[in-house]
Amino acid sequence: MQLILDAAPGVDWEMDVAWVVRGGADPLAWIDRQGARITAAHVKDIALSGENADEDGWADVGQGVVDWTALLKALKEKTRATHFVVEHDNPSDLDRFAGRSITALNAMEA
Repeated sequence: MQLILDAAPGVDWEMDVAWVVRGGADPLAWIDRQGARITAAHVKDIALSGENADEDGWADVGQGVVDWTALLKALKEKTRATHFVVEHDNPSDLDRFAGRSITALNAMEA
């Protein structure tokens, strides 16, 4: 990702935060370095190791290991992000995913 951003300094970035985490990087460090370029963020969660194998290891937002409270704060304070796309790459139950994720995000906003 850094190679792409370096090669295209005028390009904005829609950060898929959970893929940054899954790739072994620190999303807060990426936000610090690239915040001026981040205009949107994907909000999804990663299940605990060994859980949700039927969902490729993804979790509903707030049910996994990603610290969304800290990340949302950083995204709102250090980026130009105006869109936060709540997603799950392979949910087994769309209604459960949407309901739990929205409830968790609303609690983080309170």
